Order: sequence, then C-alpha cells, then structure tokens
Amino acid sequence: RERARERERERERDPSLIYLDHYWISTTCVGFSEYLCFLNDLLKTEDFEVVDIHNPKMRTTEHLGLTAYLYQKEQNQYVMNEAYLCLMKDQHHLDMDVLKLNFVSWFDANRYACWLTEKTGRRWRLPTEWEWEKSARGVDGRNYPWGDDSRDLKAEHLKSSPFGVFGCSGLLGNWCLNDHNRSYPSGDRAELIDQADRHCTMFKENREFLHQFRHTEFIIRGGGFFNTGLSRSIPYRFTSGPQMTFADVGIRLLAEVQEGDF
Repeated sequence: RERARERERERERDPSLIYLDHYWISTTCVGFSEYLCFLNDLLKTEDFEVVDIHNPKMRTTEHLGLTAYLYQKEQNQYVMNEAYLCLMKDQHHLDMDVLKLNFVSWFDANRYACWLTEKTGRRWRLPTEWEWEKSARGVDGRNYPWGDDSRDLKAEHLKSSPFGVFGCSGLLGNWCLNDHNRSYPSGDRAELIDQADRHCTMFKENREFLHQFRHTEFIIRGGGFFNTGLSRSIPYRFTSGPQMTFADVGIRLLAEVQEGDF
C-alpha cells in the first residue's frame, strides 16, 4: 500500500474529467451469507480442495496455533464458523452487524462475480476505480461521501454517498477491476470489461492463467476501518497483489445496464 502513496499524490495534483456510461452498483458490499451461497453452489460441481481456495481465512491468529476460516465444512456443505466472527469482533473491536465479507483476494472477488453472472443472467463484475469513485463521491468533487469535513468521521460507514452507496469510507476498502498502470482515458473501459469476460472463461477452463497476474498490483479504493484521516478520503487509493487478503478489504460489484432497465 505504501507504494501507492506517491502515485496518489501525483494523481490528485492532476485531476481529470471523464465520462462514464450508465451502470448499476451495489449499495453495500457483499455479505457473509451471500458468499456462503457461492461456495456451497461451487461444491455441487467442484472438489472441496478447489473450492476451499476461495474460503476467507484470518491471517492474524498465528499465536493461537491455527488459521481461522470463515466457513467450515460440515457433511457436504459449508456453514458459518462462529469462532471466526468472534475473533474478528475481539481483535478489531467491530460491530459484526455492519461488517461485510472480508479477507477476500482480487481472485476471489472475480470468481464470485463470474458465478453471480451465471446465476442471474446479468453481467456482474468489479467496478473500475473510476466507476467506484463516481459512486462514492458523486460529481461535485467532494472528499468524503458526506462532504468535505474530515472531522465528521463518527459512524461514517453509515453515511451514504450522493448516489445512495454505503460503506465507501471507514468500513471496507473495495477491490477494483483495473491495475495501477491504467490511466484515465475512458477507452480503457472496453478493454477492461473484455478482460473481465475472459477471466470468467479462464476460471472454468484453466486456473493456471491466474499466475500471469501474480506480479500485478491491482487498485483498492475506499479507506477501511484500519485507515485514519485522509486515507479514508475518496481520492485515496492503494494497490496490492491479487492474491493478498486484508481484514478491511471486501467486494462491491457493478452490473452492466441492460436493455429495458430504464
């Protein structure tokens, strides 16, 4: 994340105005129960060892001599691991009623989006960072979803953006579709969407293709509960490898507009 700081300062000094096509974006991040349905559905056609790769695990419990998985297998399906939720609450002092799915990688997020696309018939994907930013701040250039006052941070995850999107600051950061080498020209959007479609196909046919991304840094937008001050502001961005997971990073999905939506 540190490597993104200088790039972010340069980007803020050179703001850009771009046009985005219509899209739908989820008002909240993906929840624990939604992801549980995803894993259990995969178990119908894939081996447990393959599916379990996508099972979120807490990496901060080494002193207990174990790795806490979010879901545990009972008979032929996954169920919630209540011990995981208790550890999250105790270690990070979180309100579990508002926390959403965490400890998921960029790979996990894309696999979930592909699955949801198959199940609903509507194309779901991660937002580009420009789509995420518009959803979080509106079109007036504000620094936080609620405005510009950095002192108004109490329960900020309960405050919505001008478009009614919650949790853009202070709860979970969100993985974005694009890597940090992407600039702002809107022409990149078609290429990114095409890349997302290829991911869905390759996830099914050849998981080895994932290795080509292992040295790529992907964008995370939105300051999570670990962040403070300006690092919770909308313009701030981080980068990370696609295999990494964090306690304060989750999934927010976007759906393409279809004919008949309006």
